[in-house]
Amino acid sequence: MSEFDVHAMLDNAIAHYNDGRVQEVVQLSNKILKISPNNPDALNLLGITTFQMGQLDTATKLIQKAVQNAPDRPSFLNNLANVLMEQNRVDEALKIYYRVLGINPELAEVRHNIGCLLQRQGRLKEAIKFYQSAIDINPTYVEAYTNLGSLLQEQYEYQVAIEIYNRALKVNPNIPEIHNNIGIILQIQGIVNQSSQYMKEAVARHQCALTIDAQFPAAESNLGLALQKLGNIEEAISHYERALKIDPKFQNAHYNLSFVELQRGHFKSGWYHHTARYGRDVDAIVPFCQSGIDLENKRV
Repeated sequence: MSEFDVHAMLDNAIAHYNDGRVQEVVQLSNKILKISPNNPDALNLLGITTFQMGQLDTATKLIQKAVQNAPDRPSFLNNLANVLMEQNRVDEALKIYYRVLGINPELAEVRHNIGCLLQRQGRLKEAIKFYQSAIDINPTYVEAYTNLGSLLQEQYEYQVAIEIYNRALKVNPNIPEIHNNIGIILQIQGIVNQSSQYMKEAVARHQCALTIDAQFPAAESNLGLALQKLGNIEEAISHYERALKIDPKFQNAHYNLSFVELQRGHFKSGWYHHTARYGRDVDAIVPFCQSGIDLENKRV
């Protein structure tokens, strides 16, 4: 088979990959590698395909071999680092990402990924710089905005975080996680400033998140919490219950609902949700705890 035929097969395999036809990619890539065992493009393509299939060890070996045969291909190195990051081999992944930047320092995705790993290591100031540099290179990089905003939010830099989130929403206004995160910040500001206006704005943000994604349990639970703080208890409960309908194990909804129920004197339900947030066998625990004294309609 000629080199031209191999290139044609590779182009065909890439087309299958772009269309999500995994089995065809695997078959064609293996066919190419039988003819040309060190073909770096086929090795890389098969590697990223097996990565998507969850076969991380196989993916690592394939992409490592691709890199050995084409050591200066940034895309291959980036793919290898991505697999290592998924395997939690953080130091190895970082070393390869830095190697990629040595070849091409203008790759926003690589800078973003370095930021993720530095954040995972607790090197937050460095992570912020890499997220910012990714955005400088690609001002439409929504994921970088989102991660930078979340990190700033965790550092209590609320106003700066909101500014970053709003920049992301200018690129794409339909990101439910960002609307939800802004809502959380507004709730905190409402508590600090003792302002119902912040709470009302938080409600609007959580509602916006749910308009975009109606199956978002965190937004349902956070909406319930904002409504609870505004005194709309029954409405708050309905949103906690919706969150649990979406995800019966969603801890925050169990936690929030347990407090509402306990404060209302509904001890059986309150204790149920208080215990459920730990994932324990609530059906076995609640009857035992309720035996002997009727706690319903009492107060904590």
